[in-house]
Amino acid sequence: HTSGGTGAHNDIIVFHDVLRETFSPEYNGGTPGSMSVGGLPKIHADDRAARQILLNLLSNAIKFTSAGGEVKVGACLDSQGGAEITIADNDVGIAKEDMEMILLPFSQVDSTNFSTEGGTGLGLSIVNSLVELQGGELKIDSKLGEGTCVTVRFPKSSILRDQRSHG
Repeated sequence: HTSGGTGAHNDIIVFHDVLRETFSPEYNGGTPGSMSVGGLPKIHADDRAARQILLNLLSNAIKFTSAGGEVKVGACLDSQGGAEITIADNDVGIAKEDMEMILLPFSQVDSTNFSTEGGTGLGLSIVNSLVELQGGELKIDSKLGEGTCVTVRFPKSSILRDQRSHG
């Protein structure tokens, strides 16, 4: 038992349910979106951290997607047997020269299209730390003017092994 720490726990996460809860029409404020979550297994991770990771990434994608843009959420097993969750938008994107800064605490990239959007600049830094605490990795692909795709990968070792089937 930890007292308020963020260390990795052994909660069992059903990402299908967590994604449905966090990526709802009420939450995304009317931004068009789609979700494709096929066959993702349950994993061992900290429930609070997993929800925070998804909420931060979804809120970033929604915040930087203007009218007419779309946010897509997907989840699948990768080629190494790990679990991957992707959150992509097709709007602003991040300039190549700003990519290494976005994971630093208190840094925000100047986005002229969204200069009214405030924030602490901690979102992606916190997400990266939470992902690493779960034994995972965060990957960000982005092109200015085309959009951003963020992938969170949980290793094969975090996947809950079902009991052997009878028969």
